[in-house]
Amino acid sequence: MYQASAYTLPVEADCSSDLVPAVNKKTSRVKVLADGITMMKYLFDHYRLSLYSFLNRSLRDGSLSSVVGFHVMNRAINREGCSFPMGGVSFWKIDRKNIYADVKVELKLQSEYGVQNWWGFLVCIVSFEGDIQLSVEALTHVVDHKDDGCVRLSPFLIAYHTGKEMDALAENLLQRYMSEALNDPDKRDPVELARRMGADCNVSGCV
Repeated sequence: MYQASAYTLPVEADCSSDLVPAVNKKTSRVKVLADGITMMKYLFDHYRLSLYSFLNRSLRDGSLSSVVGFHVMNRAINREGCSFPMGGVSFWKIDRKNIYADVKVELKLQSEYGVQNWWGFLVCIVSFEGDIQLSVEALTHVVDHKDDGCVRLSPFLIAYHTGKEMDALAENLLQRYMSEALNDPDKRDPVELARRMGADCNVSGCV
């Protein structure tokens, strides 16, 4: 398991040894892509209980009351008093083996003044070292990892980049592998670039 001071993105899957499935005789179609699921679905399918457990530990040790700003009188945090809004998870790349998963949570909390509605985020770290593991680090009202140098990821863990960032990445790529094409668009050969980056290229393409 990672340490909180050493964070890390999922290692890319190596599919180089996989065989293409045989043609389905009934449909004459070949399925060559996996049925992908979002990291959000995986998280809730496997770690929903961990989120509830963290909230209940926070309730028992008093830290939940400290975070929300009033004395919480619930006996337990369950589905009646806790919900996770649809699409309410944001992912951030820390490094190649760990990511942040900020899970939005809405709580209905009992207080001496009646029911109080509160929303915030469960800050989690998902580690991809060996088996996938999740650790809930904190409950907070506001969270933003951009200032920490983290990169925002899609639910499929694909990095979001602005047009300016994409231009910078492309220039860095050319500078590293095809410097002669940096200022000469006519020399930008994608097949040759892929070959220099390590792909096995031939006349029909690259693998």
